[in-house]
Parts: sequence; structure tokens; C-alpha cells
Amino acid sequence: MLIDLKSLNKAEQNTKEPENQPVLFLSVPECRNLADSETSLRKQIGILEHNVCINFWSYGSFSLHELMFYILQQTGPAHINMCTWSISQDAIEKIIRKYQKGEILSIRFLLDPRVKVCKAKPLQMLSATFSHKILRVHAKVVTIENEAWKISVVSSQNATTNPKLERGVIFIPTKYSILTKPYSNMNLTQQELETIEKLAGLFYTPKQIAIILEIDPEMFEAHIRSETGNTYRAYYKGYYEADIELRKSITQSALSGSSPAQTMLRDIQKQSRISE
Repeated sequence: MLIDLKSLNKAEQNTKEPENQPVLFLSVPECRNLADSETSLRKQIGILEHNVCINFWSYGSFSLHELMFYILQQTGPAHINMCTWSISQDAIEKIIRKYQKGEILSIRFLLDPRVKVCKAKPLQMLSATFSHKILRVHAKVVTIENEAWKISVVSSQNATTNPKLERGVIFIPTKYSILTKPYSNMNLTQQELETIEKLAGLFYTPKQIAIILEIDPEMFEAHIRSETGNTYRAYYKGYYEADIELRKSITQSALSGSSPAQTMLRDIQKQSRISE
């Protein structure tokens, strides 16, 4: 006989855990355990604070992207990194709307290859708008970062409908987050800022300008969308100064009797009119 079942059973009886020995030990004293299935996500997570971590159970009441949206309500516009094994069309549509409204400054995805087959349409929508990588991955991680917050979420939830019991942790340190990329400073020279202003005045797109300057297009566009900083000011200074000259030219042509210019000027007038 290769295995003595009697000796095996005896061995199992002698492997009891010591009494009062914790199975799981968390070394972070600030952790808060949240396990109330009756309350909403708002009541579970509450007001965010720095230098804490929040341990939560979802009880099927919210998904990874919904948790991300809730956090963004408190942090304001931020840069996002999302790693998820699966993602739904509903999640992508909502993320795109948040991005278009400026609530998400930039977002990058790390996805498992299964999305090519099981989530082909959401992947197509995602690919048309956002940067992403395909890699064999089962992790579910989100990082949220702006000037004031650096938050990491590690969870068992995907960015899909999650009717099951899910577990996760929100880390809110004061100085760093995991899997994150700094966006606060591009360290552009004065000459580069002047080039941005000049090219914007020629109506080059942010992506085209980034390629010319040999800088990260995604980061450059994120700085412009953030509506703050030297990069944002240089781009729109060049853009609007050129726009002023263009409008002057259209106005002059319209006053001289140009029918196409008059039509263009009326369109500009309608767009700039404050709705009553």
C-alpha cells in the first residue's frame, strides 16, 4: 500500500491550529472593516480620509467601476489606471461619459486576453478612446491620482455586474499609490512651452503637438484636460490668440459683403450667445 490511511488520519488530527491564533493578521492599525449589506455604497465607504485603508465587502451592491466613480466624487477629476479580468459594455459607456465630462482626466487599462472573445464589443469601444494593454491577468486593481489624492483599490470585483459577495481594500496613503504614474509635472522647458503655443495657434491637435515634441501624447492631453498648469495655459493661449485673428478676418470679410463669411459669422454668433 502506497498510503496508510490510518496514519494519514492520525496526522490530520495532530495538525490543529493553536487556540486564539488569528488566521488573518492586518498590520495597519487605521483599517476600518465595512460589512453592512443593507446600506448603500455611500454609507459603507463614507468620507475619504488620508493615511487610512478601508476593508470592505460589497454584498453584491456595487461593482469596481461604480466604486471608482464614488471615489471620484470626492477626489475630483483624476488620472486612472484600471486592471480588470473582465469589463462590461455598460461600464465602458459610463467611463466614456465620465471622460467626456472631464471627471476622468485620463485612463489606461490592463486587460486579460479573454476580453477579445467574451467582451469583443466593449473592447472595441475601449480601444477607440483609451490606451490599453492585453496581458494574462486576473488582478482587479484601480489607482486614482491627482494633486491631492493618491488612492489604490485592490478588489475581487471586475468592472462588470457583480451580484456576488466581493472583498476589497482601499488604500489612501499621503505620499504614494501602487501601479501609478506621476502626472503632476512634465518638466517642459520655456522653449517647448513656446513651441506648444505656436503649434496650437496653427490648430495642431494635442496629439500632433506631442508627437512633434517627442513627449507622451496621453500625458500631454491629460495636462491640457486638467485645466491647470503651464502646459494647459500655453496650449490655449496659442489656440485662442489665433482664433481671435481668424474671427477678425471672418468679420472683415463679412462686412465687405462676403456671403460665406457672413454665414460663418452668424454661426459663431449663435454659438457664443448665452441661452435665455
